[in-house]
Amino acid sequence: MSKRTTALILSAFRAAGVEHGAEDAPLPSRLLVAPLGEHDARERGKIIVSTETLTGLAARQAAVKIGPRVALDFEHNTVPGTPAFSAESEPRRVAAWGVLKAVPGAGIYLENLEWTPAGIEAFKGRSYQDISPAVFRREDGTVLAVHSVGLVRHGEIEGLTLEAAAAPRPLAPFFAALSAYESPSSTESMQ
Repeated sequence: MSKRTTALILSAFRAAGVEHGAEDAPLPSRLLVAPLGEHDARERGKIIVSTETLTGLAARQAAVKIGPRVALDFEHNTVPGTPAFSAESEPRRVAAWGVLKAVPGAGIYLENLEWTPAGIEAFKGRSYQDISPAVFRREDGTVLAVHSVGLVRHGEIEGLTLEAAAAPRPLAPFFAALSAYESPSSTESMQ
């Protein structure tokens, strides 16, 4: 019999800059939120969006009961345990809602964006310059699922690393559901 260790981490990283376009340009309906490849999260290690990430994304999103539709929020204000979450109360402001789509050779897109009035104002006002996904990842850095995506002023969010053992109660079910997707090296034999 084996017991699984909890080596999952919720982290955010700078995925891309926001391309605003001309003032009268239409709002984007699709954003690349987690490009394929290895991303440096400084002292938090690497974050890897791989073929494995893309292949099983829909199943893992269903397993954590987030589904494919996630929030494009402001400064990660929908992620329990973050300063932005603590600074707001329900209902949390959201810029847009979108559907995650794994695109081979590219990464994870947030598509079919439905912008809120607050999101339209912030986007057209150029209040945010970067896109930062909040992702669940293994200890080795492999992304397993996406909690949400943030419009942020600066994509390198210091301190947005929540390990399963220290995560706030609202995140516990996500970590539990994803524990089945940990790498084999994270299991321990139990006598």
